[in-house]
Amino acid sequence: MMTGIELILLLVVLGFLWNSSGGRAMVDVLTTRVQDMYSTWRPRSPGAHAASNAPVAQQPAGADDALTGIAMRRMASYQRQQRRQDNQRITKQLSDRRLFHLKDSQWDVLTDNPKRPLMGLACNACNPDSRVGAADLESKSVSLRNILQEEFAPNSGYISRTFKHLAQVYNLRKFDYPTINESVLKDERLKEAIEHTAKDQCNQRGETSQDALNKLIHQHELRAKRLLDDMRSKLSDLLLRVTSWVMLKVLPCFLTSVVVHPSQVEMLQKAGRSGLPLIFLPLHRSHLDYILVTFILLNIDVKSPMVAAGDNLKIPVFGGLLRGLGAFFIKRRMDPVAGRRDTVYRAVLHTYMMHSLRAGHNLEFFAEGGRTRTGKACMPKGGLLSVIVDAYMDGTVEDALLVPVSLNYEKLVDGNFTREQMGQPKQMESFTSAIRGIWKTLTSNYGSCRIDFNQPFSLQDMIKSFQQSQISHLRRNVLGDEDEEEHQKSKRNGKRVLQSTPSSSSLYGTDVVVEEHRQLVESIARHVIHDCTKSTAVMTTNIVSFLLLSSFRDGAPIEEIAIALDNLRKELEWSGRDCGFSGDSVDVINYTVELLGTNLVKKEKQVLNGQEKTLVKPITSLPNVIELAYYSNGLLSHFAIESALATAIVSLIEYDPTSPTAEVVEKKKFTHEQILERTKEVCDVLQLEFIFAKACQNLDSLISEAIQVMIEKEILSTEQEMYTEEQEWGNRYAKTMEDSDEEFEENPGPPYEVNVNNKESMKTLMGRECLVRPLIDTYIVTAMSLRFLVDQEVTERDLMKKILSEVQLQLDQGFINHAESVSTDSIKNALKLFERWGVVECHTQDRIKLYYLSPDFDKIESLLEVVNHIGQYKINFQNEEAVKPTP
Repeated sequence: MMTGIELILLLVVLGFLWNSSGGRAMVDVLTTRVQDMYSTWRPRSPGAHAASNAPVAQQPAGADDALTGIAMRRMASYQRQQRRQDNQRITKQLSDRRLFHLKDSQWDVLTDNPKRPLMGLACNACNPDSRVGAADLESKSVSLRNILQEEFAPNSGYISRTFKHLAQVYNLRKFDYPTINESVLKDERLKEAIEHTAKDQCNQRGETSQDALNKLIHQHELRAKRLLDDMRSKLSDLLLRVTSWVMLKVLPCFLTSVVVHPSQVEMLQKAGRSGLPLIFLPLHRSHLDYILVTFILLNIDVKSPMVAAGDNLKIPVFGGLLRGLGAFFIKRRMDPVAGRRDTVYRAVLHTYMMHSLRAGHNLEFFAEGGRTRTGKACMPKGGLLSVIVDAYMDGTVEDALLVPVSLNYEKLVDGNFTREQMGQPKQMESFTSAIRGIWKTLTSNYGSCRIDFNQPFSLQDMIKSFQQSQISHLRRNVLGDEDEEEHQKSKRNGKRVLQSTPSSSSLYGTDVVVEEHRQLVESIARHVIHDCTKSTAVMTTNIVSFLLLSSFRDGAPIEEIAIALDNLRKELEWSGRDCGFSGDSVDVINYTVELLGTNLVKKEKQVLNGQEKTLVKPITSLPNVIELAYYSNGLLSHFAIESALATAIVSLIEYDPTSPTAEVVEKKKFTHEQILERTKEVCDVLQLEFIFAKACQNLDSLISEAIQVMIEKEILSTEQEMYTEEQEWGNRYAKTMEDSDEEFEENPGPPYEVNVNNKESMKTLMGRECLVRPLIDTYIVTAMSLRFLVDQEVTERDLMKKILSEVQLQLDQGFINHAESVSTDSIKNALKLFERWGVVECHTQDRIKLYYLSPDFDKIESLLEVVNHIGQYKINFQNEEAVKPTP
């Protein structure tokens, strides 16, 4: 009897013969024989194995009936099995889709998406070796891990299953945390700093005796000991375990989950076994940040770090508790004058951190300095990071692993910063306020918390990479003077180059160091903040607030917002960003509205087109909108370059959506260079709001990529020139000619055209432009308010009050459209920008900052140039209105 394989081979032969000449007759013969054979074939019965070789006529009667019955039973069993599998699959899909359970059950945001992208991998340009080490982890398909719901193996003992939190704490790995006080006080560098300070004081007083010098040295030694006792950490393994048990009991009271990525945990554990110190550099959003980081590291068997904390947290009871958990207290701000003179304090801090690294401690500090008040990452301060770089440079440590950390909360535990953004002073921490805050926290719901540990990367490799780029940069300057020529060109065109200067109030800003070293530390700090921003998971409140403030400020049916949410989730997924939630978009919106509360978002029923619809509308009035903008700004940095590009395009075509002739705007064409330069100007204005590019990235390339995205979204269009192979070869040959005396003019390429008459394209363009519109408005009004400085000095406090009043006045008069433009942080950044531009100057007198105009801008006419320069990026900007004096 013919088997299936034989039949397949027969068909292949038939096909070959059919295609061959004269083969059709043979095929007909073979086909006839096959048909005859199968017409006489009968299936064997299961019990007729012995008679299988007998002729068909001699086989037992009823064999066909027996086979038919067996086949039917098998078919019925197969169908039942298929129905069970289908029902299980449908049930699982419905269960996975369901975002909400009953009110008496806990909402799990992580059930239906087992695959999560591995964010925060090391930079390919700066740390390619570290990046290669995570290739196997990147390919893994894993689900997220909720630290609050650790499960024990089924074979665990009864006691472990019953008292799981105690068992979990008991099984934690024990680490050694050596004390270093004595070694710090005996350090030769600290002794030299004390002696140098004492000699300076003797010289200032005119004293030359050895006894006076010894007396001052003794006084400073006692002060150094007091500073060290006041600063030092008292890490305790017992207190860490007790606190971990308390956190396991307390955190579920107000957080539904504390989530980490298992692959990131695996990378951390591997780094912890390397023997190198780990330097954790988290973004700073809440006072809960350092507690959560220590809690997670303790529960994944990674050595807990010593944490640099501001001295404002040194409050009764809680200060001692934080000290036992690893906190060492430092001054939050160093006075630009007194701080430079306080050599002893800086030497104690520097030496303490050096000896901590040498003793094998891990360290943690916030590169931003303080908590963000806007939801965006702050510009870094390089003070403490410079100590780590010094430790590597002078050989104190062979290497260190930097670990950027991103934390994000669905709802901020610390409350909101609306009072501070509207100009009211910050309320200092106290024991009473801490107790009140803890009670409020424990009785509230703050949703989920997501922590992403970026891949640890070698400080040694990064420093070598930056040093190599500096050498290449220097070589280009020496050989071709390209950068100097470009700088002079920018000066001739009146354009300013993106630059950054260190803070004058941080520890690092008061040090006198080599400029190359300063730039190195600044580049590393900006790289870390950029990496943290890109790896921050997007939470429900971020994405819903972002959509409401950018696309649905007037409200919209929940179904319409859900469609936009689906599209945005896909866009984030394509770009490699992870969302810290899952489920149907309508359920996500309902959940977010309930979590944020009616003070920020309201939901109401309305009848539209004869159907009852649920409308969701943001509260866009002060002060509520400032808190809503905080959550929205968590996504703003992701679209920073696209927003700058959209602002540049809108300013180039002078598009005004409120104009009745907006839809019939005459088409204008622009070269790639024009769009590129205008976008870089916008980036220059917003350089203190976003880190557009890392030191190892090229801003021009990033803008060009964003232009390509605009083409794909049909906002821009261009005609590609087609060349023959000979023409392409000729173009390549012309570019490689080096010895020719003839100068070739660079081809600008085909012009770009904005599709102004495409409503969907323009809606997308304006949606991106409006993201930075509140910032542009704040900068314009701040520039207008510089008239208060003409021919006079004004204290920082008084100037801030005047600018805030001006912003609120312009908001009331309609010059500003978005209430979130009322922001002290943005105003301070604008003043820093004008200081960099040389428009204003600032100095400190008796610990009070005084602002005044530089000589070149100490008149209204010069200030108008600044106002108009920023005003060109504002829709429907009127110069005469911008300089109109305010009563």
